[in-house]
Amino acid sequence: MIYPTLNCYPSSYPELSKQLVAFFIDASGEWVPPCNIYPFFLADGEFRARNELRNLCQQGILRKDARGYQLAMPVEEARAIFAYKETATQRLMMAEILHKGFVYARQFQLAGKADATQFLRAARALVAQGVIQSDLVPAPRVGHIKRRIYTFTEKAKRNG
Repeated sequence: MIYPTLNCYPSSYPELSKQLVAFFIDASGEWVPPCNIYPFFLADGEFRARNELRNLCQQGILRKDARGYQLAMPVEEARAIFAYKETATQRLMMAEILHKGFVYARQFQLAGKADATQFLRAARALVAQGVIQSDLVPAPRVGHIKRRIYTFTEKAKRNG
């Protein structure tokens, strides 16, 4: 079964899975032997990368052969499918910040807009781009609990 996004299939390391799929999209549908894959993911470790490759094969996203691994769908389709959900979540986050001035994961999840992994992935991407920033603030009526909220950076506010 091919899942519509990487956000909804079971994985212990969704960021690594996303990087692996991006690696295979860049390979343009060619067969890639494991010895050419592992050096790019040394920080994650060969064992973890091997497990995620196996998981992607079980989900029908990649296929394995004696020649190595290959994307199991056309490159254009994979690019469109895996890019869509993340950008949609980022747009929803920015719309929520425009509307309320801030956003936090629980509020976003309870509204049914995205699950926690989608939210955190989109938040990390927007923070890396310098569009939003995160702050810890006390939760209302429970001062000892801190909540991480996301707001636009000053640079983003100036640029509109």
